[in-house]
Amino acid sequence: MKNIFFMFILVLSCNLHSQITLQIYVVEKINSKGLFVLDFTLKNTTSENIVIPMDTTKFRNYWASECDFSEWDLQKYPYLAMSVKFRDIKTGRDDFANGGNISLDLSNPPELKADKRRPNQYVYNHLIFLKPQEIIRFRKKMDITYYEYEEFFPSFEYAFLQDNTDYEFSFVYCSECAGTYNLLTNEEKEKIKNYKFFNGVLESNKILFHYRSH
Repeated sequence: MKNIFFMFILVLSCNLHSQITLQIYVVEKINSKGLFVLDFTLKNTTSENIVIPMDTTKFRNYWASECDFSEWDLQKYPYLAMSVKFRDIKTGRDDFANGGNISLDLSNPPELKADKRRPNQYVYNHLIFLKPQEIIRFRKKMDITYYEYEEFFPSFEYAFLQDNTDYEFSFVYCSECAGTYNLLTNEEKEKIKNYKFFNGVLESNKILFHYRSH
């Protein structure tokens, strides 16, 4: 009975995706290749305390299976970064299919930082706590078409966009509540017991962007 009650509470705590907003604002467009300075704003529109497991230090490419957590091994790679989604204005097509993943030479692989860190530490160190109606802002200078993951493995992704083409881009974030939450230790769960753990999908507003490769 206790386990059933816990699962009921967890489901309620997870269903929060419509109550968090994500907005982006262009501070500066540095070039037409995709280099921007962007402001990000997260707002808790509820009367509840909410905690979001979001890595704001990295970004990644958007894929068709973005929120299919059956394809992610959360125990080994609980990647919590936002992805960048592009849509071709003319065709209306999402250009995730043109994204790529390139691994660097691993003939002499270095000792990876991820091997030294337990998955729970990655989740706990990237929790964002939001009080009711609280707003959190952060600013990033970033290339929205290129994403490095050297902290986890020597690899990077890129968005292969068509030259001289109009796009709109947005940022997408997915959180899988039970799997991510259960990576935390009992002690860590106790520390955040007064917050509801976020689950769901966030997508920011869309920004128009004319891409030029040179």
